[in-house]
Formats: sequence, structure tokens, C-alpha cells
Amino acid sequence: MVKTLRKASKKVPSRALSRTFPQFFSKTGIFLREVSAELKKVSWPDRETLISYTIVVLIAVLIIGAYIGLVDLIFLKLVDLLTGLRG
Repeated sequence: MVKTLRKASKKVPSRALSRTFPQFFSKTGIFLREVSAELKKVSWPDRETLISYTIVVLIAVLIIGAYIGLVDLIFLKLVDLLTGLRG
């Protein structure tokens, strides 16, 4: 039994590891260069556009939050009315 355990726990050859790590770093470098090239192609909004889009998003979040809160309150009152658990 001891012999089978020793056979099963073979070490990974150092050559395989030495091939794997440089590949990882070279692929990571290629990926980062491609990301940089793609970001240079992006047309970034100017300050006024960015501010107006931010205001639109904040207003939309407030409206949706108020709607969800109202629906939650309605369901709470409905469940209270049906179950009579709260006062």
C-alpha cells in the first residue's frame, strides 16, 4: 500500500512549470497591450455630456427606488390586512 501511494504522488517536472509560467506572462502582456489599443479607440464623452448622463442615471435610480418602495409598502399593508399579525 505504501508503494502505491508513492507512485501516485509524482512531482510535476520542473520543465513543465518553466514552460507554463513564461507562457502566462507573455499572454498577459499581449492581453494588456490589446486592451490599451482598444481603449485608445474609444470616443470618450466630454465633461458636459458625462454630467448630463450622470444626472439622468441618478434620477432614474430615484424613480425606480421610489416605485419599488411604494410597491413594497402596498404588499406589506396587504399582507397585514390578510393575516392580521400586526396590531
